Amino acid sequence: SKREDGIDALASEEIPCSLSADLLLELSSFENMRWLEYHLAAEAEASPVGTSIGKVLRKHPLMNNLLRESAPYPGMERMSTWKRTHRHDGTCLQHWNTTRSPAPSDSARDAAHADVGKRQAELAKTAADEAYCPRGENLVGCAVRTFDDALFAGSALMTRTGYGGISPIGAALISMRAHGRTFSDIVSVAWASPESSQA
Repeated sequence: SKREDGIDALASEEIPCSLSADLLLELSSFENMRWLEYHLAAEAEASPVGTSIGKVLRKHPLMNNLLRESAPYPGMERMSTWKRTHRHDGTCLQHWNTTRSPAPSDSARDAAHADVGKRQAELAKTAADEAYCPRGENLVGCAVRTFDDALFAGSALMTRTGYGGISPIGAALISMRAHGRTFSDIVSVAWASPESSQA
């Protein structure tokens, strides 16, 4: 959701790999992010009613410390090098084009509903507006259309280290797979940048 501004905890069976960690480093909440070992995640869900989420999460290690201890981790060195020259932390999910991107009005949605091609182009444009490219790459988004006119958006999600980013089509395909779709369902892809309605 574009109303979210960070991730407090991540549950996985294994410590995130180097490329995944490069992506996590772009979140402004990274320094306080916790890692929940997959088999311990149920413990958090089973906590007594009234237990604060902060108290539950404090039982788990900080992702920042975990990655440093699992050396060699090239992303930390890449990020240290970057910070020495650029002096800023990641702002993914808080970057200006996500927080300021206006939601389409009901009338705009109704007008676009009759024309799936128009909806696809508008969705690609919105995805481009929400792209995250801290190194100054072009903001790009896409919208995948399936045979039954379902639409799946994808935004460019890049990293300061230059590793671990996700392309717009990659993000859209992840969304498709999460909804039980396959690549063979695709009939078209619309591309857009903030400067153009469709590319």
